[in-house]
Amino acid sequence: MFYKYNNINKVTKKDNSKINEDTLTNKVTVIVNSGMKKAKERREEKLNIAKAFIEKYGECK
Repeated sequence: MFYKYNNINKVTKKDNSKINEDTLTNKVTVIVNSGMKKAKERREEKLNIAKAFIEKYGECK
């Protein structure tokens, strides 16, 4: 409900940044945390998830 109420999908659908860029992570972090709290941890986790995805399914084309 929180993500729908705060239009997180709208923010993420418009993004076309590379996986190693922090633009989208920062935008979502500001909405979720009302600021940049835990931004470093979110960026690190995003990269971990991306690496695991690429290892399992390969790079996006």
